Amino acid sequence: MSLYQNDSDEKSWRDPMVKDVSGRREFKASVVFTWCIRCLKDQALKRLPTNEDKDKIRWVILVPAIWQEPAKKLMINAAIKAGIPPSQLQLCLEPEAAAIATIHDSSVTALIAKGTRYMVLDVGGGTCDITCHEVTCPERFEVKEIRKVNGGDCGSCQINARFEQILAERITGGKKSWRTFKMKSPRAYNEFCENFEQCKLEFSSKEELYIPIPSSLAKLLPKDYRDGMEIDEDYLILDREFVSKLFDDASILKITNLLAWELNSCDGRGLDFVFLAGGFANSIYLRRKVQDCVSKISSTIEVKYPLDASMAILKGGAMMGESPTAIISRKARFTYAVTRVEDFDVSRGHDERRSYVTSEGLKKIRVLRILVNEGEDVRLGQEISSKISNPEPTSRLVDDIYRCIGTDIRYPDEKDAQKLGQLRIKLGRCHATHCANVKVIYKFGGTHLSIEALDEETDKLFALNLEFY
Repeated sequence: MSLYQNDSDEKSWRDPMVKDVSGRREFKASVVFTWCIRCLKDQALKRLPTNEDKDKIRWVILVPAIWQEPAKKLMINAAIKAGIPPSQLQLCLEPEAAAIATIHDSSVTALIAKGTRYMVLDVGGGTCDITCHEVTCPERFEVKEIRKVNGGDCGSCQINARFEQILAERITGGKKSWRTFKMKSPRAYNEFCENFEQCKLEFSSKEELYIPIPSSLAKLLPKDYRDGMEIDEDYLILDREFVSKLFDDASILKITNLLAWELNSCDGRGLDFVFLAGGFANSIYLRRKVQDCVSKISSTIEVKYPLDASMAILKGGAMMGESPTAIISRKARFTYAVTRVEDFDVSRGHDERRSYVTSEGLKKIRVLRILVNEGEDVRLGQEISSKISNPEPTSRLVDDIYRCIGTDIRYPDEKDAQKLGQLRIKLGRCHATHCANVKVIYKFGGTHLSIEALDEETDKLFALNLEFY
């Protein structure tokens, strides 16, 4: 969740610090992910009958679809540092995995045909992802994306966080006592969180919520009824209105607002189904709210749930590992471009205010050369190339890559153009004495941006690195 950023938040993704449960110690996210992935990898390898089989494994890392390129790269690097060979590593987007698992589900397969259109609402702990697909080949379970992915940080953990804030305000000693409880009684705290997690899924708004609590926490809470909450022996009792407001304010309203916006903005686009998946998809209350939201907008769209919605992403990830080409095309989430310097030409519509004069007296202007436009269909494996050369002998070339909102972008200093990163191409010593013409190949049709650079004369691949800003 710490790797998710809003479009306006430019620096939070750069390896954020992650705090432990006590809030006192913190580590870089990349370090924590590396530890976790290494632990899972080592445990998985222990289950192999022989060590020879480890080279046949395809390791699939699942990430939210709304993560941006820097966060995806951080996760890939963490997996490589954990000992997973890059050639055996595959990144998979969670709602896509949920979609593939859902259309394989026995309760759904019979309903799927060529041309079937559906929306996947993937609600987990951290984020909510929304993606729309059209089935292109039901026999091979192949689909294409028909609308760019959307979502937000409104997963069920937002409910947990808000509930903790309320408890911290009400217990004897306030927030300080709550921090002390978490730090000195981590087992009791985890037990309470697990109990709340289970009760959270079972809540339907028709009855009070009874949450078992450890005695160490019960001692800190006031026994009398107060604002929708009371203690009865080993249970914390929350009334219906309190829980409904907690759920709605922290998460549910944001989820249904996102869903309604997507359905209204595409006017249904002939959608046949909305599939609800993810860890929070088993929530009775969420299911009712999603059904109500869809019913208000369309009477023809059916809301479906996989038989095991909470495991859909995990199962789908394994299926994507076996069939990595199941998503045959995707919609570009942003407009991507590189910068180029051109001769100023008023007949081409160049902006006089953005022009400049070089030391040689030449009038130039810096423009964006579009690679792919926001919302454009990009096929899996589709290559989009751009050429760059070194006017003077050098051992390294650099190229700035921009991510833009909208399609009518021409200049890198426009407000909707953001510098995504700098591509650094290592030419080597041989080009330190003569010029090189480099063809840069971009692939936007996969789960993450892939780039190659090759010498046009020899077809030799250059080493490169994309440094995100």
